Parts: sequence; C-alpha cells; structure tokens
Amino acid sequence: MTETEHTALWGEHTGRVVIDVTAYADPRELTRQLLAVNPPTDAVTGRAWLLKAGGEDELPTLAVGLRGEVGALEWVDATGGRSVPLDGLNTDWVDYFLWGGIDQGMPAHTELPVQRVLQAVSEFIRTHRQPTCVNWMPEAA
Repeated sequence: MTETEHTALWGEHTGRVVIDVTAYADPRELTRQLLAVNPPTDAVTGRAWLLKAGGEDELPTLAVGLRGEVGALEWVDATGGRSVPLDGLNTDWVDYFLWGGIDQGMPAHTELPVQRVLQAVSEFIRTHRQPTCVNWMPEAA
C-alpha cells in the first residue's frame, strides 16, 4: 500500500483514530506520515493514534502521541493491562487528542524523545508485539 492510498492520518475533514499496522509493509511509510502531521515543538497538546496489528478490538494496542520534539507511548495488552516506559519524562498526565477531538490523555511516564517513539512504532509494525526497544513498567493506578 502506498502513502497516497492511506486515509489521511490528520486532516481538517478526515483523520484516523485506529491504525492497522499490518497495512504497512515498510515501517518508514507510517513514521513519515506521523512526522508529517506532528504538531510544532511549542504545542501544548499532542496528537495521538491507536496502533493495532489487525482489526479486532481486543488486540493489544500501542497508543502513540506526538508533540513536537517529544512523543508518548502507552501499551495496552489484550487483557486491558497498561504499561508505560520506565524512563518516561513526564511526571503527570499530558494532553493528547485523537482525531476529532477525542481526549487521549497520556499518563505519567509516557513521554519520550520523538525518535524513541518512532523507533517503538517501527518495531511494532515489524513484530506486531510490545516493542522491546522500550523498558516498560505497569502504569500507576
């Protein structure tokens, strides 16, 4: 599938909330699209997407956000258990929104430099598993 065949990730009249990564043969395709709609570095809120390896609702999900030089990651396993990066930068919730204004606030410890977020996205596209390039810990309740 080529870039032009994908529905826009973030547009004025259309966008995507859930992205099936199995549609991407090359991880660079999706990471380029994500970077193209990354808000500016001084943005107060970020943009987010829910990445899944298939179309079923109960599949594990990699929640991904971008906000300039930082991004965010949250792993939700098939049972609903949530994990965040062990070395996440934020100490409190951060505002991220899915397309259409749907709140996808990211909890403490989810933000990382944007290049690490994109590395995790690429690994998830290749393996369809929780990225091992990130050390994870259970999300605080």
